[in-house]
This record gives sequence, structure tokens and C-alpha cells, in this order.
Amino acid sequence: MELPSVAKDRLSQLPDHVRELVLRQLAGAAGPAPQDRPITPAPRDGALPLSVGQQGLWFLAELNPDSVEYNAPKVLRLTGDLHPRALRAALDDVVARHEALRTTIGEADGHGVQVVHPPAPVPVEYTDLTDLPEPERAAALDRRLEHEGSTPFDLRRGPLFRVALLRLAADEHVLVLGLHHIVGDGWSIGILTEELNARYTAHTRGQAPALPRLPIQYADFAAWQQQRLAGPEVAGQIDYWRGQLAALPPVELPADRPRPPVLGSTGALHPITVPRPLAQRLTDLGTRGGATLFMTLVAASQLLFARYSGQQDIAVGSVTAGRGRAELEPLIGYFSNTVVLRSQVREERTFTDFLTDVRSTVLDAFANDEIPFQRLVDIIRPERDPSRPPLVQVMVNLQHLPPAHSHLPACGSPRSPHPCTWPSSTSPSTSSSTTAHSPATSSYSTDLFDPPRSERMSGHLLTCSTASPPTRTNRCGHCPCSPNPNYGNWPPTGTAPPSTSAPPAACTNSSTTRPRAPPTRSRSAAPTSD
Repeated sequence: MELPSVAKDRLSQLPDHVRELVLRQLAGAAGPAPQDRPITPAPRDGALPLSVGQQGLWFLAELNPDSVEYNAPKVLRLTGDLHPRALRAALDDVVARHEALRTTIGEADGHGVQVVHPPAPVPVEYTDLTDLPEPERAAALDRRLEHEGSTPFDLRRGPLFRVALLRLAADEHVLVLGLHHIVGDGWSIGILTEELNARYTAHTRGQAPALPRLPIQYADFAAWQQQRLAGPEVAGQIDYWRGQLAALPPVELPADRPRPPVLGSTGALHPITVPRPLAQRLTDLGTRGGATLFMTLVAASQLLFARYSGQQDIAVGSVTAGRGRAELEPLIGYFSNTVVLRSQVREERTFTDFLTDVRSTVLDAFANDEIPFQRLVDIIRPERDPSRPPLVQVMVNLQHLPPAHSHLPACGSPRSPHPCTWPSSTSPSTSSSTTAHSPATSSYSTDLFDPPRSERMSGHLLTCSTASPPTRTNRCGHCPCSPNPNYGNWPPTGTAPPSTSAPPAACTNSSTTRPRAPPTRSRSAAPTSD
């Protein structure tokens, strides 16, 4: 079936795994997307329920109200003429358009509820630093950005979206957009900056902003989701996950210190630079096996984790956008979800066969990703262990970063270093992007791991990926990963892992708001900068 050019363009903008699933559906190889019960506006004459994802974050906030683990700041450095009145008007427009940005979390009958407030002018905390000498000005900016990341949100009182504008010079400003994840995810931050651009442009030109009307709001989705999950429509998906995750063992990676009784939230990042030829090689390897780059990365990571743990049964988590319906794409809100990808790594099988299995696992998981991760935990009921996350202890994410228009018209947005810290990483995680040089990060819990171990693991992953396509999974393409990774013989004589060096630490935009930064122990959130 030949697709119209418009449809091809839209498909090309989708992440690999989503595009593959859509093509399978068009070809009749997968069931249709769940569109049987449309999302309609929920009545506003009573309490508005939280989505399942919001319920989990609300519960965590009730346990630890001073946590900054789910702060999600976005930092824009602007050069050129700035029109403060147009900026304030644009902020007011965007907040009026999206209920999530003017929502707080209340309680009714022991349950969290959404409280949507009427549109009102957005408070902007303005700070003029022009009177300070350059060294003091830079230090003051760093302190202000650190303050934003380390200041908790009050979910009950709000606001859960806050704005700060810092003036560094007549033609240089820094705009800080801070929100709590309970009202927005990484995709939402992209929507926020895009719509802010459009509104600001219109106001500076004296025009009416031309944005289509939103047919629904996030609260409508939350009410629809609660009804749908209580109905028969998702029974097949629940059955799939019950079978897929039955008797799932934890992945036991070697650590630098004993696992504490309760795993903390302090984490760090190790930057990795994936050379473009290697990223292309992985893409080509997947293409030959009918798989995407994401699927190939998952397979390579599972091989590595199997070697480190000595286990065959390896499950990794991956974050999805959670916006499988067209009406959810333009909304600001917390939709992201985690799916579990479970594979059996058997030494007697070829890598090509293993990749074929991983491809099927990924497609099946994303075809059944309507069940929120927290609901999966409630359904599967794994043995609760406060020393480790439930179901998955390692994550693999591939971030598709579209061209970002995160500067305001008439203002440039040069990349410049800002203090970046990553608050929490309860499990090892590998994230990569599809940008030109494919920067990647390895995040890890500092309760368990030291920086050298993360660096070595990253080197092992790159070495395995650099090696020629493997004949057997236990050889990992002549990869020198040891089944007993005590690192005493790494690397083998005459062998060196590829460099994991990165450019000087600076925050970069990503759909999950994770910066590229040197390992830093902190509980403050990570601003992103463009």
C-alpha cells in the first residue's frame, strides 16, 4: 500500500518503534490502535481524578513533600532584544490554554484529585544582575539556577509551573521555566517552548496567535483513563503483561558496596560520546535484521547486562511518550510511561536470532503500553523490596530530539554551560539520542556504584557495539566482556575500550530533560538548556 506524501512525512517524525508499529497495523500484522472509546470533556461539577501516573507521584510527594526528584526545569539563554510585555502575554496565553499548568493537587475522600484554577496572570520572578561584575554575575546566575532545581513544589498550594527571568545585560537574558512532573513530561516541555515561541511572535507583531483549539484537556484524559482501565477494553493487555512478567527475577549487577536496606534517590551521570560511524553501524546492523536502532541498542544492552549479572533472564525498562492517540499529542500533561522489555539471553543462539526476538518483544510491548507501569506493579505484585525498584532495575532509552525552536524570535539562544545535576537514579540507565554525534549518558545510583564502575561499563558497551556483528551471543562479536566482570583483566592486553570522553560539560536538550554532565552527587533537579 502506497502512503500519501503527507502521511509519509508524519510517519518519518515518529520514533522508530512507533513508526514500525503503525506500519504493522497498516499491513494488518497488528491490531488497530485503541480508539473504541473517544476521550470527551469530563464534567467539571465534581472532583477531577488524577491519572494513574499522577497518583504515583502524589503518593511519593505525600511521603516526602520536600523531595525535588520530580522537578523539571527548562533553561533558555536569550540574546538580542527582548520584549518583556510580549513575553508575559505569551506566558499568560499558554497557561490559559493548558489547564495542567494551572492545576494543583487536592484531596477528596482520601484520594488525590486535580484542582484546576481559572486563568490568571503568570507570576514572573525578575532579577536584574547587570550591576554585578562579570565573575559575580556568573556566580549569581549559577546560584539562581541551582535554587530552581533544589526548591520543592507544594502540590497542594502550587503553583506547579513557575517562571523566572534573569537580566544579564541589555541584550542577554536567561528564562527559567520550572514545572513539576505531575503536570508535565519531557514532551510537554517541548510543547511549552513551541507554543511560547508562537505566542511571543504574535504579540511582538501585534497579531492574534493562530493555534488550533484544544478539544480536550489533561483532566479529561485522566477521567477517561480511569474509566478505561476499569473496563474490559484493556483486559487483553493485562493478560499479556501477566504472562510476560510472570516470575520475573531482578537483574543483579555487581556493585561497589552492599545494597542498602532502602535505596536512596541520589544519582549521577556519566557522559558517553557515541561516534557517528558507530551509530550508523548499529542502525545498519538493525536494518539488516529488520530492526530499528532502538531495538539494536536494547539487544546490545541486554547482552551486556547478562554478562555482568551471569543471568539469562534480563528485563530492562524503557520510557514511552504515552501518547498513542492523536488528541493527546498537543496536550501538556504527565503521559510518559515505562514498559518492560524481557528477553532470554541464551549463549547457543546467534545474535541475529536474538535481535529478531528483541524486535518482537519491543513491538509487542509497545502494542500493549496502555497499562501504566504503576498499575502493572499492582497487577503483577512482585515481592516488595525497598532496596530496589519493582519489576525493572535497569533502563534503556533512545531519545528522538526534533529540531528545537527553544529561542524567542529576535533573540538568539547560544548554548552555554549551566550548573547541571541529576537528582536520582535508583537503577543503572543508558540514554542516547539521535543527534549528529549521538551523545549518551549512563546514570546510576551513587548508593551502589562509584564513577569508575559506570565508566568501565560504558566502555564495555561501546566495545561490544564496536565489535563486528557477533556469530554467537556469548561472544558478543568478539567483545572482551568477562562473564565474571571483576574488571581485573579489563581491557585485555593490547586492547583499549573506545573513548567515553565528552565535550566540556554543558546541559543539552532532551525529551526526558536529562542533561549531559559529569558525575555529580546531588538531589537537585537537572535544568536543560538551549
